[in-house]
Amino acid sequence: MYVDPLQDFGWVLRGRRVQNCHLFTDSLDLAELHAVAAAIGMRLSWFQSASRVAPHYDLTASRRALAIAAGAREVSRREAAAIWRQRRSDAGAIASGGGLQPREGICPDGERQ
Repeated sequence: MYVDPLQDFGWVLRGRRVQNCHLFTDSLDLAELHAVAAAIGMRLSWFQSASRVAPHYDLTASRRALAIAAGAREVSRREAAAIWRQRRSDAGAIASGGGLQPREGICPDGERQ
């Protein structure tokens, strides 16, 4: 489970601009993602599933803090992009019937091990 940095994506809540980020997973099984989201007060209807590459929940700063307290790992935008690329590759392999290949680890700076 991961959260990327807060950024200004143009969100306006209650008339004020707020930063937000993403809660996401590298797993193709989304059960843990939904469980953590529920534990921090997120509704399933807020799940962003249109992108099979990077299904996620959008979080405000306060929910980001709750996600970290619940065990989500903070990653950089670069690391998030590497995780999403690997997830896309995994999903494509399964969709094509090829199965999953062994994963390479992702170092803290987003580089492959």
